[in-house]
Amino acid sequence: MSDINQAPQTIDWLHNCLGRPALPESQGMRGGLRRSRRQSACLDKPEGKAVKVSWKPYQKQLPTQANLGKWFARTTGIGTLGGGPNIQGHYIAFVDLDRKEKVFSSPQAFEARLEQWFNDYPLLNVAPRFRTPSSGYRVILAFTEEPDWTAFSLDRDRSRMGELLARNGGHTLLPPTVGTNGIPYRWEYFVAYPPTVAKPEDVGIAQAKNRLHWTVPALSTPALRRSVE
Repeated sequence: MSDINQAPQTIDWLHNCLGRPALPESQGMRGGLRRSRRQSACLDKPEGKAVKVSWKPYQKQLPTQANLGKWFARTTGIGTLGGGPNIQGHYIAFVDLDRKEKVFSSPQAFEARLEQWFNDYPLLNVAPRFRTPSSGYRVILAFTEEPDWTAFSLDRDRSRMGELLARNGGHTLLPPTVGTNGIPYRWEYFVAYPPTVAKPEDVGIAQAKNRLHWTVPALSTPALRRSVE
C-alpha cells in the first residue's frame, strides 16, 4: 500500500488499471479559487502562481505524458473523475459517504453504520477505500451499468448520505493529497481493481429521496482513448 501513496504510482494505477484520468490538485490555493464541477483542478507554475485545469477534455480522453509531466512537476495532490466506460466496459464509481451531523448523531454512529453496510455486503471488504481529511469515507466500485443519479442513501428512509461519483464529471481527490486542514487522504485498503457489480442497488446503495441535480449532463461516451503526444 505504501507505493500507491506516491503520486507517480497513483497516476500509473489510474491510467493503466482503472482507465481514469489523473488530474493535478494544488490544495494550498483552493481557498482562493471557486470550486466548480467543470474546472477546479489546479497546478503551480514555476514562478509560484497557479492556474486552473479544466476537467472537460478528460471526460473523453486520458492526459498525455506531456500534460502529466507539466502538471505534477511541483504538485503532489491528485484527483480523478468517476465514470466510463473504461476498456473493461465498466463505470468506475467513488461512493462518497459524508459524516454529516444531520445524518449521523456522532462519529461512533457513522462508524457503526459503515460497519453494518460492510457486514451486509461482504464484497465491500475487498473494495479499495480511503478516508478523507474531513473523516468521510470513499469506496471504489466498478459498475457494469451506468447510474443516472448522484445523491444516495444506505437507509430505508432514503435520507441523503453522500454522493455516488459514477458519471462522467464526478470529481474526487485521492491519496496522497493533503487537505486544506493539513490532514491527508489515506488508504484504508487498496487493491488494483475494484470488485464488479451490475448496479448500485446490488450493494445497498439507493437513490436518495431528495435528488441532487447536477449541471453536468449525462454523457454517453466510448472508452477513454489515449491522446496523441
